[in-house]
Amino acid sequence: MSSRICLCCLKEVEQNLICSQCRVARYCSKRCQVGYYYYYYYYYLSHHRYYYYYLKEHWPVHKNLCNDSNKEDTSVKLSIKAANHFQQGNYSKAEKLFRKLVDKSRQSLGEHNRDTMNALSMLASCHLNQGQCAKAVDLYNQCLDAQKVVFGESHSDTLLTISTLASAYQGLGQYDKSAVLLKQCLDAQKKMLGDRNLATLQTMSNLANAYDNQGKFVEAEILYKQCLVSFKKELGESHPSTLVLTCNLALNFEHQGKLDDAVALHKQVLDKQKKVLGDSHPGTLNTISRLCLALQNQGKLDDAALLSKQCLDKKILVLGENHPDTISTMSTYACGLELQNRNSEAEILFKKCLDKYSSLYGDRHPDTLLSMFNLATNYDKQGIKIDETVVLLKKCLDMQKLVLGESHTHTLQTVKCLSNIHRKQGRFDEAILLFKQFFN
Repeated sequence: MSSRICLCCLKEVEQNLICSQCRVARYCSKRCQVGYYYYYYYYYLSHHRYYYYYLKEHWPVHKNLCNDSNKEDTSVKLSIKAANHFQQGNYSKAEKLFRKLVDKSRQSLGEHNRDTMNALSMLASCHLNQGQCAKAVDLYNQCLDAQKVVFGESHSDTLLTISTLASAYQGLGQYDKSAVLLKQCLDAQKKMLGDRNLATLQTMSNLANAYDNQGKFVEAEILYKQCLVSFKKELGESHPSTLVLTCNLALNFEHQGKLDDAVALHKQVLDKQKKVLGDSHPGTLNTISRLCLALQNQGKLDDAALLSKQCLDKKILVLGENHPDTISTMSTYACGLELQNRNSEAEILFKKCLDKYSSLYGDRHPDTLLSMFNLATNYDKQGIKIDETVVLLKKCLDMQKLVLGESHTHTLQTVKCLSNIHRKQGRFDEAILLFKQFFN
């Protein structure tokens, strides 16, 4: 299901102006329609905003760019069609097209040509947006190796790839590796581009997200706020990048227990996303899911459960049942059911989440481990499958120590839960020993 976004200015399409040639691209005006391709290339690949304003006055006729793009008989047509599908969120279709483009570019231009590297980077982004982080890491590394040979380690294209590679590592739960790459990238971008360049700010935002995932919430908040001031000034308060950053700050507030501030920010973002992106856009649905979780934490369980169920149904239609965002919302809904003492219903959903995350990411991913923890604590609340509960929590704890570290919030949460179960079973020595190992 495609979103209703203008591919040039990213505003919601009210007139539904669709290109008569490619039948994919959507625009809000003729002015945006004829300028899309160059805006896409420079903003998404280079993040050099000044090109956009320069090229607005030199746009070619759109039909010359998009003519017969469905034939895919040239690299230009193939690139345009792939880019159109990517921007509309059709990542599976875009992946197939960018794969063709990569193969064609390698044959005709070679591994170290800039167009080949750009196509490889976009193919990696297609996998990343589908939650296929391991494939994305492999492709980004291929792109990065070529860019270091051609451009060097400090070139803007190389640094952009390092930043996106770090995001892929975050998707795999390798937060320490991600943070190291982002810090390296940020230091170089500040020297080359300055503190207020959009690429620098995006890397700073990604580093804040890495800190959040590492449990370094105060450090993350400081970076988020610095970025947000600049994003609002450079892009505007309703730009998708500004809204994503605001959502991340709201999540950071939740982690710190600032629930009223978090809910206010989520609602602020949601109102703007509905206007800019529409009600069914994946970005809008993700914000609804985050708002549900914040409402749960506030104790507004009925409101959260109703909104969460509506969001889950929409995500299944828009993204499919096995998409990472859908599974995340399923988990949120299950947590809401559990808080309403509908434990048996929650158990079914927690099992589905664990199976789907295990299949998608493997046993060591933080999302898999969180689902494992949720299912174990659900068993504990129901007073069922005690032995299986202990096995799940021990497995979860062993993996969390390796992946997240012994001082991470989620690791310590598992320790407390497992220690409590030992006490309930009368195994006091084990409970005390386990607790002392982590809280001395």
